[in-house]
Amino acid sequence: MAVMIRQAGLAREIAAATARFVAERQAGRPFDATALADRARRIEEKADRIAVDARSAIVRFNANRSIERLVNQMEDTVDELEQAAFVASVIPGEIPAELLEPLAELCMATVSGTEAAAAGVAAAADVPEGHRIDTEDALAAIGRLSDVEHKADAAERAVTARILTGDFQFKRRCRCSNSPARSSDRPIGWRPSAICCATTCSRICRLKGHPERWTTSSEKRMRNQGGTT
Repeated sequence: MAVMIRQAGLAREIAAATARFVAERQAGRPFDATALADRARRIEEKADRIAVDARSAIVRFNANRSIERLVNQMEDTVDELEQAAFVASVIPGEIPAELLEPLAELCMATVSGTEAAAAGVAAAADVPEGHRIDTEDALAAIGRLSDVEHKADAAERAVTARILTGDFQFKRRCRCSNSPARSSDRPIGWRPSAICCATTCSRICRLKGHPERWTTSSEKRMRNQGGTT
């Protein structure tokens, strides 16, 4: 359980950093986007190492496999948050305020979710000792997570709706070294938008034989276990 609390704490670090970044963008203040992405990557790498050590310990001590599933889920959460931080870091400076508002709400919901997850795991760890208050705290954390999920869903849908129904132009050349220079090299659906930079570069890295740059934690685990992705 201590491992999952550490993982939740690392997830919160990335979520909080991304939330501060969006808040600064709303206020029109400068913020080091590159530093945000770099910090998120370092935290994600640390979380990966913690998860690897935890899985080794689970095998060594023949622990309940449900613990491994929880560790994997938390690892995937950190992985997704790191990718979200990168996407946030390439948002162009001219993004409209009406898009930043739901993005900020989504960020705050994510921070609240990671906090509730950490509190729930900490309380659940003490449930076997038989204290009723710990059971109540764990159940309360589950309730908060459910509420946060609804808020996050609403914020995500608000962003999606405004992008699909608005007339937004985010034209900016992708600065990734994997960005295709010629139209003939571009995958179907490619467009030079900073918003879709992460998705585009993911496709290009895979096409060029560099899947490790954009391989998710789940895919890494399956590959290490001899599976296919």
